[in-house]
Amino acid sequence: MQRLEVSFSANNSMSVVEAGAEWRAYRGGGGSRNRIVPDFIVASHAMLLADRLLTRDRVFYRSQFCRLQVVDPTSD
Repeated sequence: MQRLEVSFSANNSMSVVEAGAEWRAYRGGGGSRNRIVPDFIVASHAMLLADRLLTRDRVFYRSQFCRLQVVDPTSD
């Protein structure tokens, strides 16, 4: 982790509240139950407390979290 310059950052109340708001909007807009709250917690944490989110599920995260920089490890 040190070599990659990655550090641990715990969730804070602001990121968890943001995740709840995004989840409510998603479900209220007809979003499927296939998405679970931790998906939203991870994205909110990355959006508010990190530089970006590394995920292969870029379509979902880019559509739900437009302010989040999403990096796909499989693309060039």
